[in-house]
Amino acid sequence: KSEKMKSITDFSFSHQWTTQLQEVTLRQMRVLSKYPTHERAISSARFLHHQLPLRFAYLSHNLNSLSQVTNISSSHYFKSIHGFSKDSLNLFQNSFDKSQSLNSLQDQSHSLLSLANSFGETKELLLSGLKNWSSRNTQLSIPVASSVQTSLENIAKTYIEVQTLITNFSNMMDFLLKANISDRFSDVNKTSHVSMSNLGAIIEDACENLRNICLDKIGDTPNINIDGDNSVEIVCVESQVHFIILELLKNSAQALIESGDIDNPISVKINRTTNNNIEVHVEDQGGGISQDNLQKVFSYFYSTTKEPQPTYTYSGSFGVPLSGIGCGLPLSRLYAK
Repeated sequence: KSEKMKSITDFSFSHQWTTQLQEVTLRQMRVLSKYPTHERAISSARFLHHQLPLRFAYLSHNLNSLSQVTNISSSHYFKSIHGFSKDSLNLFQNSFDKSQSLNSLQDQSHSLLSLANSFGETKELLLSGLKNWSSRNTQLSIPVASSVQTSLENIAKTYIEVQTLITNFSNMMDFLLKANISDRFSDVNKTSHVSMSNLGAIIEDACENLRNICLDKIGDTPNINIDGDNSVEIVCVESQVHFIILELLKNSAQALIESGDIDNPISVKINRTTNNNIEVHVEDQGGGISQDNLQKVFSYFYSTTKEPQPTYTYSGSFGVPLSGIGCGLPLSRLYAK
């Protein structure tokens, strides 16, 4: 075991460790943390202690693969990401306490949550660096382009997994340590990062976010019509569903802006299918996308829009972007998967 951990710490990777990566479903996380107990918290901590190092190794493997095809291993961005991964692994291993008292578990939860919060910053750093690299290397061979996309997909998947697992464990610990026992089960949803959520409320919130972004960017807001059963509840990670809906709305708004018809409404439809699945359709009359470009929309850094020029009245390209980065749809698809 010590040799294995040493190899992981040194950021080597093998197929044998890949087979030990255990996938976790939303249903499993929901069941585990629905009624938190000390025993379930210990079980979750042991799972994280075993699985997070493997995921860090997988992250490092893909960072190394990315550096080989992009030649950016010496850049500030790559060094920051790679260093963070190694430091994070060491931090977690040092924080694991076999006594597994509630206080010890809470300390681990705080350490892991700090790690998860830093993940978002490092992900943005990586995407920023690679966006700059891709803008300077527009004529890539098909094998190189495919390798870059695969590595980015695997890296993003690892970030999502780690953040979701850690946040779910942290929420469970916070709820378990409530001083008032009766408060623990007053709202079962709060025990888990995975919750039973009202889909209509998530969509309404995403629509309001879009209105605020558009008002800030162009001084106008699109009309949005929501149809269907907005009382539907789904088991999900709420922030991930919100991200998906907002990205689709942003694309629709950008299409309407470019067509010069911002007053043409965006339609959001919530449908329940015959096999009891829930579908959300976001539709607009912004002109669509050509067949040639349709296959590219889920590629990282692909975008058909140009960054708007800021004016003295509206923020333009400053602040929260409306479009143009080229990561919204591929990340949305990954969240959906």
